[in-house]
Amino acid sequence: AVVVERLAAIFTECDRDGNGTVNKRELIRACRSNPEIAEFWGLPSMVQQENGRDAMEHYFQEIDDDVDQQITWTEFLSYHLAYAASETRTDRPQPPKAVLPPASAA
Repeated sequence: AVVVERLAAIFTECDRDGNGTVNKRELIRACRSNPEIAEFWGLPSMVQQENGRDAMEHYFQEIDDDVDQQITWTEFLSYHLAYAASETRTDRPQPPKAVLPPASAA
């Protein structure tokens, strides 16, 4: 429950317009305004073309299951809980361990 609450807080912080989705612009703005959000995403606080843009694009595309250029709460939660269940995955960027508990605690 604590993990879901933390993820909900992060998602809400990124969802600047409150429409229930996070687009790339919102993600970049959230990273710029809150270093903890940038750290959570593993991105620099100043995502620019030459600084963190590729990582942001890759991460965003991995989470955006329906490829509509927006991350829904369901996509966000599903993606991060998949890592709580499996620490052995290496095909996607992994959220910081400080956010998610080890698989044995999930």
